[in-house]
Amino acid sequence: MSRLTFQQLETLCAMQAQGGGDSSLEEWYASVRTKPFSSLTDGDIARAVRQKLFLEYIVQETIRRLRVDPLAGEKYDGELISALAGLKPAEWEALEVLSLVHGAWMGIVEAVRAECGDDPFLRAEVSKVSDALHEALMR
Repeated sequence: MSRLTFQQLETLCAMQAQGGGDSSLEEWYASVRTKPFSSLTDGDIARAVRQKLFLEYIVQETIRRLRVDPLAGEKYDGELISALAGLKPAEWEALEVLSLVHGAWMGIVEAVRAECGDDPFLRAEVSKVSDALHEALMR
C-alpha cells in the first residue's frame, strides 16, 4: 500500500489527471502525484483525505500512520485525525475495508486518549470519527 502513487491509482481506476491548472490544489497534486504514499508528508496525506482522493487507499495509509503515531500531523498534533473527522458516514460505508479500518481505529482511540489527555479538540475529533464509523457499520 505504501508504495502506491496517485498516478498508479489513476491508471487502476481509469481516470485521467486534470493538468495545466495553476491553483494551489492543482500545483500540490502535480507535486505529489508520482510519489509513493510512504514518501508523502503527514500534511500531504491529510490534504488527500480532505480532498477525498482515492479514499479506499488513502484512508488505509492514514490508519497505518496513526498506528505508528496516534497524534500524527504536519501542521499540528492530530492533523490526520482531524482530516478523518471530516468524512461522512456514507464515505466510510463505501470503503471495502471498513471493518478492518474500524478494528484498527479502536486501537488508535485508546492510544490517542492516553497521549492527548484532556485536549477537548482532539477528543471531539476522535468522537466524530468514531461516531461516523459506527454509523457506517450500522447501515
